Amino acid sequence: MSISDLKDEDGGVAKEFLGLVGLLDVVFGVLLLYGIWLFSPEGLQRLFPSTQSDVVDIALLACAAALVGKLVVLAVAFLLALFRIIDRKYIGENIKAAVDNYAAAVNCSIPPEADTMDAAEQLLAVNAPRQHTEVMRIRSSAMLAYGGGLIAIPYMVQFYRAGSGTLAILCGTAALVSLALGVLYQSDYHRTLFTTLGALTRSSPP
Repeated sequence: MSISDLKDEDGGVAKEFLGLVGLLDVVFGVLLLYGIWLFSPEGLQRLFPSTQSDVVDIALLACAAALVGKLVVLAVAFLLALFRIIDRKYIGENIKAAVDNYAAAVNCSIPPEADTMDAAEQLLAVNAPRQHTEVMRIRSSAMLAYGGGLIAIPYMVQFYRAGSGTLAILCGTAALVSLALGVLYQSDYHRTLFTTLGALTRSSPP
């Protein structure tokens, strides 16, 4: 086996790993683990001691980053759910009505227990893939903004502890701006979902 074959094999394994756990999870996890390392390098080394094998260490660190990233994504999901609770009136009435109208227009039945947002996304995925891609892009932007805001918080604290007030202020500002962008993107996601369903319903044949 040549060196080029080894590189191709390693690249394939990396692509499969990222496809399995998600690139966003790994990125969030790496950034948060590095933030933890800034707080306590010795403590992190005690938590994750080396196996004395570079290959095993890299694999374990990648898995640890993915796990920590999943926790960040879980926190982001909590923020998404919190916003939905706050915006329940808009979602509960307008979007549900839009989902019911579009489902009737395309002769699709929706179970009564189905989640309104999930039903809306599935309807678009099946009947309007292009619009579904655009809507999900906005949702992904909201998740990225929320995650960036959460990740910036430990860095803000670390810069403050290190005596760099300017960097701490910049990180704090970045965290607030990112979280605010997350709210705006999520609001845009709801609004776009509602208007898209309405436009598709009006354009559907009677």
